[in-house]
Amino acid sequence: MAEQIHRRFTDEQIKLLLDLYLKKVIDLPQALQQLECSRRRFYQILRDYREAPERFTIAYARNKPNRRLPEIIEQAIKEELKIDRQLIRDRETTIRGYNYAFIRDSIRKSLSYKVSAQTVRNRAKKWGYYIPKRNKVKALTREVVTEAAGMLLQHVHHITNGLLMWKRSGH
Repeated sequence: MAEQIHRRFTDEQIKLLLDLYLKKVIDLPQALQQLECSRRRFYQILRDYREAPERFTIAYARNKPNRRLPEIIEQAIKEELKIDRQLIRDRETTIRGYNYAFIRDSIRKSLSYKVSAQTVRNRAKKWGYYIPKRNKVKALTREVVTEAAGMLLQHVHHITNGLLMWKRSGH
């Protein structure tokens, strides 16, 4: 994919190419090949040029602000993560991980700024405040103590009936 037009050409180069096209010095396929753009985009540029040739520019202007958090919000997230880190390191508390939803809610209350828990989690990873969750795998073991073979068979019968009932219930 070609780089964006406003990064490849200056306004003067685009104006010269459009003038050549309008004077029929070059045809449409040549203009499209030079600009490396679609037919639709070419006609959009041409329309803008025809409306006001003296004010025409190909420079890109952002209509909406980009999706960056304000510095004050970044600092608030960092401060909350530092507080959580202190609680996690304190052996007397039972806290073992960060509470990203709580940080999100506290920022929403204190600064009236809406930020997602995933954004807080991403910042925590970026700044080294992230503790990955451990997968808890519990082995299911049972010790069967029997005094006779009949009791062992009865125990196996109860287990298999329990599994069958469990499967029938939709699990």
